[in-house]
Amino acid sequence: MARSLSAFSYFADICGHRKRTLSGRDPNACVETAVQALNSVWESIYADEEPVESFEWLLYRMVGLFRTWFTEELLEPLGVDIQSSRFPKGEGALRVRSGNVDALVYRVEDMSPGAPAYGRLLAAAADFLDTPLPAWPSVNRAESRLRSRAFNRQVRESFRLPNHLLDAIYTEPIVTHFYGPGEIETFQSHWS
Repeated sequence: MARSLSAFSYFADICGHRKRTLSGRDPNACVETAVQALNSVWESIYADEEPVESFEWLLYRMVGLFRTWFTEELLEPLGVDIQSSRFPKGEGALRVRSGNVDALVYRVEDMSPGAPAYGRLLAAAADFLDTPLPAWPSVNRAESRLRSRAFNRQVRESFRLPNHLLDAIYTEPIVTHFYGPGEIETFQSHWS
């Protein structure tokens, strides 16, 4: 869910929307309108209905890819099967090899300095890259975009999904592969 909010705020801030004000950079932006737009993207994903507008279609494609990305981008072209190996929850990362391909698989949540697996993930990444890695490089995040930070925070605090969507999202095989039941329950509770 957090990644969908991140993608939404990024595209709203950087690209904008031709018909609606969804970016905190716009003084007329409305939190409720932004939340409704993101809800409609999630609804369209599970209704398997491609949106007509480019902004919504791009989010539909990008957000919906969480279900198929590993198969379409790693398994089919490279032979890297993420789901054939148990993901070591709380241990930072999983290294998967297939032929000449070597992949480091991790959860973005474990990249936060306060995360329990942060140190183990950094060590795994340093080993994978064969170079010292004292910390993760900073990234462009909604919190770093000063003109829209407050608006994005309000959208994040207001965004919720109905239980039927949360159940569908959090029972996806790729989600249950990377997250344990307690984590999933916490996520569902947070976004309901």
